Amino acid sequence: GLYMAAAGVARDALEINGDVKWVAVSARASHGFCGACCAPLFWSRTGSPSISIVVGSMHDPSGLECKGHIFVSEKGDYYDINDGLPQYERYPAEGSG
Repeated sequence: GLYMAAAGVARDALEINGDVKWVAVSARASHGFCGACCAPLFWSRTGSPSISIVVGSMHDPSGLECKGHIFVSEKGDYYDINDGLPQYERYPAEGSG
């Protein structure tokens, strides 16, 4: 799997500069990639009021705070998560809100 830091934001609060190619990865979710280099930028559940952003793609990611870890069932056994934050086997039932 691909592991990276992400942040959730309300769709109507997000400003996107540049071309994004959206790909439906299932009936319930889409991923957004840079139209120029194909780097992963976003993902979202269909109909969700929020969108997840790959933090490394943000111009100024300062001030973000980690709320927890998702998909820990897929992490490598060489990787320890010991910061005391909530861990979810897949995705939290309440979403990432």
